[in-house]
Amino acid sequence: RPVGPARGVAAGGPERLRVALDVRDGLAHGRVNDIYQDRGGYLWFSTWEGLSRFDGERFVNYGTDDGLPSPLINAVAEDSLGRLWVACHTGGIARLIDDPRDPRQSGAGSDSVARSASVAGARRKFAAHRVDASRESNVVGSILFDASGTLWCDTGAGLYRARIDSAGVPHFLSTARNRRASEFPVGVQCGRK
Repeated sequence: RPVGPARGVAAGGPERLRVALDVRDGLAHGRVNDIYQDRGGYLWFSTWEGLSRFDGERFVNYGTDDGLPSPLINAVAEDSLGRLWVACHTGGIARLIDDPRDPRQSGAGSDSVARSASVAGARRKFAAHRVDASRESNVVGSILFDASGTLWCDTGAGLYRARIDSAGVPHFLSTARNRRASEFPVGVQCGRK
């Protein structure tokens, strides 16, 4: 059952959930870079050893055997269609294609070929995408989607943006001679115009 307002996790809710969670509870690693709550109420933890999804009771962990290009995960974001995207410390970004939150996924549709692919014998659960050719451009520190659906990636080579096509594939452009996100006005950093 997803964590959500009924469980007291939503910001400003009447209750506060107070728990301490760590690797003994199933978290992939004790070092957490980011926490994201998706629209379904699940908590996603970006750790040094993969991505952990928490449903309020237990963790499900994802790593390189599941198709993540790097075990070190920096951030998570969700697009307007509810697809989950992951910023990896090396290897660029990845999109969750085997979504346990989506009861409609039965192996059919535009991702069926990707879903049936395997990495080291395991079913691939993520589609990985490189931001650009350089190593630095694929060190992605943070990601966000703005109101128009554009994906913004803060990388070691500067800021990139991408248009996501109907198949869920990002098409990247460098932005303002690849300035670092910290060089942009605060409104741009937060997805506001």
